[in-house]
Amino acid sequence: MGESKGGGMPFYYDLKSPDLGPGCILEKQLIQKRTFIEPNTAVALVTIGEKKVILRAVGRGLLAAWHVKAGEPVSMGQTFARMNADGEDIPYGRPYVVAETATTE
Repeated sequence: MGESKGGGMPFYYDLKSPDLGPGCILEKQLIQKRTFIEPNTAVALVTIGEKKVILRAVGRGLLAAWHVKAGEPVSMGQTFARMNADGEDIPYGRPYVVAETATTE
C-alpha cells in the first residue's frame, strides 16, 4: 500500500457522534484539519454534563473538515467531521467512531 497522505484519496467517510445522551457538547477538536491519522486516534473531546468523553476514529485517513465547532452541541448520529481515505482504509462494517470516558484532558 502506498503512503498517500491525502493528496489523491478518492473516498471519504463521516465521523458521526454515537449515542451519548442529551446535552452533549463538543468541547475540543483534538486534531487539526488536514492531519493524517491512524486508527484509534482521539479526534474530539465532548462533555455530557460533568462527564468528559473522548471520540476516537476507527479508520485511517486525512481529517478533511470539521462540521461542529468547539462549544457547539452534538446529537446522536450527527456528522462532526469528515475523513478523506483510500477505500481500503475505511472501516466498513464497523462504527467509524468509538467513545471512551476521558481520564485526563
